[in-house]
Amino acid sequence: MVHRLMAFAAGRMAPVVVVTLIVSLLSGCGGGGGGASAPAGYTPVTISLGGASVAGGALAPAGTVPAGVVSMSVTAQDAAGATIAGPVTATAANNFTVTFNVPNGSGITFTVAAFDGANVKLYQGVSASQNLTGVPINVPVTMQVWLGGVAAAGAPLAGTTLTVRDSSVPAQTLILTTDAAGRYQGAVPANFVYPLLLKVIRPGGLPPIYAMMTRTGRINTTTLSTLVTAQAIGAPNSAAIDAGFPTAAAQGNATLDRQVQSGATRLMQQLGLTAFTRLGAKNPLTDPTFKADGTGLDAVMDALDLKERDEDGDGTPDLVLANRSPAATPVVSVKSTAPQQAVREPYSFAIPGTAVAGDDIYGTPVTGGEAVVSTAAGAPVRVPLGAMPAALRRQEVNKLVASLIASAEEAGVDVGNASNGRALGSFVARTIQSVTPAAGALSTTALQQAAAATRQVFAAVTGAGGVLGPAFDPYAAAQQASSAVVSAADTVPPLIVSPADVYIEATGPRTPYALAAPAVTDLSPFTLTSNAPADFPLGTTSVVWTATDAYGNTGSAVQHVVVQDTT
Repeated sequence: MVHRLMAFAAGRMAPVVVVTLIVSLLSGCGGGGGGASAPAGYTPVTISLGGASVAGGALAPAGTVPAGVVSMSVTAQDAAGATIAGPVTATAANNFTVTFNVPNGSGITFTVAAFDGANVKLYQGVSASQNLTGVPINVPVTMQVWLGGVAAAGAPLAGTTLTVRDSSVPAQTLILTTDAAGRYQGAVPANFVYPLLLKVIRPGGLPPIYAMMTRTGRINTTTLSTLVTAQAIGAPNSAAIDAGFPTAAAQGNATLDRQVQSGATRLMQQLGLTAFTRLGAKNPLTDPTFKADGTGLDAVMDALDLKERDEDGDGTPDLVLANRSPAATPVVSVKSTAPQQAVREPYSFAIPGTAVAGDDIYGTPVTGGEAVVSTAAGAPVRVPLGAMPAALRRQEVNKLVASLIASAEEAGVDVGNASNGRALGSFVARTIQSVTPAAGALSTTALQQAAAATRQVFAAVTGAGGVLGPAFDPYAAAQQASSAVVSAADTVPPLIVSPADVYIEATGPRTPYALAAPAVTDLSPFTLTSNAPADFPLGTTSVVWTATDAYGNTGSAVQHVVVQDTT
């Protein structure tokens, strides 16, 4: 009799999550559990998800699977890592059981993955290598929690390191590297204790960003998740998050999970995003559709930056989501005087309608020809902008619109005034349409100079009550702001952190190997390429990494891949 057992953690997350599969290899010679016959040279393989376990190892009723899992996928690989069978999938409709024919051979491994309803991978495991000869054999597969997400802070954090720290004493760590889109993924070791603290160091002395993993599924690490994490720990700055995590984790994973989820909901309310039918329904921590592409929640992070400064005057740095403008006016903050509660500050921030196309606010559709200004006072304000230019990338439009409107508000303009809104919209639209930077990108310096020029213009024409006076000329103001952008072209090449050389063991005449992207910093958006092949020959191969920013500046670094045959 073949026993099929899977040990999953029940519910959201257990201190240790280990999943064990028993793979039943059934020959086609009768018996063996009634497996179907297979063509000559093949072995029929049946894989099932069996019982679920909870913390402490107590078995749940047979035939159950972990909460949230709706499908599984199985593939078979040969000794060289090439897929030779599958993927085959199963759901509850067929009792999470798959049967497929696998070619006989030695060194065969099986990869099993479990997914939720959004097709987010929750667990993955790879078996030890097996020899398939047609004789029934049981193959155990240990499943590990799968961590995946996106690291972003107004742009994808590409080629950077994400450190995952668990709650054990002393703490254990896992290091992952993001790709060009800021994505990261990897298996969490089975002995890790939850909750987990995720941390990404940002270049240029900017404060790190954090997230906390309290349940299986996707976890995004962003400026928004940082404020949520800070509230849950009761920490007003990055140093306090690092130092306070062990004490907070001692409360237990379930307690922190409640604090994290309620903090995420509260932050969305404070930012005014619950007025949006789609955007407001998203969880900034776990949104499976999140991309650092200038839409949705990423547009919010294009408009806001994470600062660390003393906001309440007590000499201790505080975490602040602030506008991307010279004054960096605060929108939401976590202060040392009350670190368990984020505070909505009195300033507004803006999102172009193009970034939230298809959404609506209180039943009224958002159009691409307007900006939506989220105010501390209540309902969002709509500012008509007209058509957005094709010359700029979406993220640059987001940042420029947000910066121009924030700078006007900093100069005293009441953005909620209808007459002001029309004049402000004309100014912003004409400024954007007059900006034609190389390859559609804007440097940080260009954004700062345009915002400074805007504040200067509006300070001179804003009257009592924040109403724009008759002297305001949106055409002349736009010319002044756009000229500031043009005068601030980015001439600084991207900087690539020299990647370490890699030494690998040969698996044949050519050895497949995927290099992790190196860390890159630049003032403007950039693309990263290399001449790395998919597989490497014996000896040393020089790989040249090249980063090219939107202004045509390039930077490069060389990495050596050494393939050795020591066996």
